[in-house]
Amino acid sequence: MATVARRALTQMIRTMSVKDPDGGCNVVILDPAAFDERTPMPGKTWHVRFESGKLSVLAALTSNERYAFSAASFGIAEPATPLEEAGTPAGAGPTALSEIAKR
Repeated sequence: MATVARRALTQMIRTMSVKDPDGGCNVVILDPAAFDERTPMPGKTWHVRFESGKLSVLAALTSNERYAFSAASFGIAEPATPLEEAGTPAGAGPTALSEIAKR
């Protein structure tokens, strides 16, 4: 398949992932030009953290670039919180947590 795609001057093929149970995709790059930059690009260091149900991405050092993503940003349902999975509504107080521990 790749040989035929290269002859047709195809640079990329998108395929279904067999490993992703949710039907994600893979990208097969057939043309090394996809990795070629005429001008060197300086790299950046990013800090990634997950808290309060959000994925935050912060550029390090001299940059003020910041991005925040929710599950909906990726087209997926919001995950249940640990309290919801335990059968307790989100926002329940410490008393409810101690009740969960007894179960």
